[in-house]
Amino acid sequence: MKEKTFAQAPGGRDNNLNLMRLIAALMVIFSHAFPLTGSGDDYITQLSGGQTSIGNLGITVFFFCGGFLIMKSMEGKKTARAYFRARCERIFPALWIVVAACAFLLGPAVTRLPLRSYLTAGGTWKYLLNGLLIPVHPLPGVFEGNPFPEATVNGSLWTLPVEFLCYVLCWIFYKAGFARRDRRTLISIPLVFAAAAGAMYLLRDNELIASAIQPVVLFFLGMQAWLWKDRLPNSPVLFAGSLALLAVSLWFRFFTWGQYFCVPMILMTLAFGLPPKAAGFGRKREISYGIYLAAWPVQQTLCQLIPGISQLANFALAAVLCVPLAIGITMLEKRIVSAIHHQ
Repeated sequence: MKEKTFAQAPGGRDNNLNLMRLIAALMVIFSHAFPLTGSGDDYITQLSGGQTSIGNLGITVFFFCGGFLIMKSMEGKKTARAYFRARCERIFPALWIVVAACAFLLGPAVTRLPLRSYLTAGGTWKYLLNGLLIPVHPLPGVFEGNPFPEATVNGSLWTLPVEFLCYVLCWIFYKAGFARRDRRTLISIPLVFAAAAGAMYLLRDNELIASAIQPVVLFFLGMQAWLWKDRLPNSPVLFAGSLALLAVSLWFRFFTWGQYFCVPMILMTLAFGLPPKAAGFGRKREISYGIYLAAWPVQQTLCQLIPGISQLANFALAAVLCVPLAIGITMLEKRIVSAIHHQ
């Protein structure tokens, strides 16, 4: 009997990818609710001794699935212009909407400064650099009395420059001939792991840069999952074994490396190997990105408006509020993209 693989999995919409990404966005909201309300670390952070968090696991889903889908898209777009136009249309319009809304709608509504002082402050206009993937976290007088020790308006935006870097690396990888499913492609895998290990060691004192290494590696693994989908076994036994190994790596404190070996099988099985599949979920409107962008400012606003709010209440209210916001962001995003295409 021929062994089942994931070769046919990416065809059409018969998969759980959109549902998985929505769950990942909710995991990020849940995880952020703890530090933003001054409640310490989330449950997985406590259980793992700081090795990972519920939000970090959500980021894992985003970057692995992103690598898989972007590699798929890469093979269909032969020019740099077509490829990067598609990537920019995916990441920037929604980002611009949220950055502008935070600076000129949310900021004036919640700042402690007089409106004139807020609008004339350099920090207000500097915040717009987030729309160019240059992280600027504070807005003048905004959320400064909240429990979170740093006055950040949208701390989630740090992943977007990392994501765009992954887009660039994917293009280089493809054009350098490492996407041919041959020996060169296989050689790239240990080289990337060696580079990641070296970077983690050399940059161990720079927490921000070091934290970007993990999502880049997960994106790379997603790319490899697309390239080798016809060789990757669709096996319940390997799925269960990967879950067990991931638990062992968490217990014995080598989760950072254990996840790299377990994540491809776990997420590919969850996305394509488990019936029934949520084939119609998010078909008309995929809102996980909009939820991710809107969640942190919404959660900070709740902390300011409801002093002493619990982490669970913060999560529940933010999750409910972010869904219509994400739908609105998606609708505006489509209008912006449409206007760009008609120019």
